[in-house]
Amino acid sequence: MAESEGVCRLCLEVHCTEFQSLTERTTVIFNILNLNVDLTISKEPVMCKSCAHDVEMAFGFKSTCLFTEELVMLFARDQHTSQFKLRDVFKEHKSLITANDSVCRFCMTCSETSNFSSLDHMIEEGLVSQNQLDTHLTEI
Repeated sequence: MAESEGVCRLCLEVHCTEFQSLTERTTVIFNILNLNVDLTISKEPVMCKSCAHDVEMAFGFKSTCLFTEELVMLFARDQHTSQFKLRDVFKEHKSLITANDSVCRFCMTCSETSNFSSLDHMIEEGLVSQNQLDTHLTEI
């Protein structure tokens, strides 16, 4: 971390506090997250602490989702079907599941059904559109 002044390449704010130089790892993470950040604008591009935290959180979530997707695809291939319940995937790869539990499609966590919202319900309630899901959840 540097102690001086820099313009964050994500939020474009001038920060006189701690910020970090962007590395090759950061560039790879930007590509995975589909963040189109032009790093050639400045000689030494930096990212503020707040944006760095947000990028790490987004990367962690996407990595979890991609790992889940891999588990689901392997299960579908092994079962020779594309129609199955996530509960079956969870049972095979995680642990026991009760009759009242549901499995999250993104992170493969298990919880009581009342703790989950279905994507169909979110679309019906206007919380998210089908277009948003198609655009932002293309890997899943």
